[in-house]
Amino acid sequence: METHLKNGTLFFTQEITREVVDHVKNDAHIESGVREGNRIIIKKIPHMAKEYLAEKNVQRKRYYYCHCPWVKESFRHSAKPLSPVFCNCSAGFYRAYWEIVFDEPVRVDVLESLIKGDSICRFAVYIPENLI
Repeated sequence: METHLKNGTLFFTQEITREVVDHVKNDAHIESGVREGNRIIIKKIPHMAKEYLAEKNVQRKRYYYCHCPWVKESFRHSAKPLSPVFCNCSAGFYRAYWEIVFDEPVRVDVLESLIKGDSICRFAVYIPENLI
């Protein structure tokens, strides 16, 4: 993030500002996660972080936070637009990543999601028993 800020380059189409870098630095749960017992708790980085951090309207804030195009666009019309099952896609994203890291199958649960009315998306990655 610091390199993108310094070079004025985009991070997955996002402009990176000092506020975005500080937001990520101040929350270890964002993307890399924090171990809590046998789980790694991870929060999504807002999809449009610069806009998310500046927004005051809760509905638009959800729009800027969400990565899923279907869910994101549906937030334009409703606070709880679709079934929370859509968030299993993001859980699968983390599952694929951590299965490579651990070289083992892992379970990932959706702990919080915008669709369920939460203000963030948060996941639990369960560390395989034989690695604890």
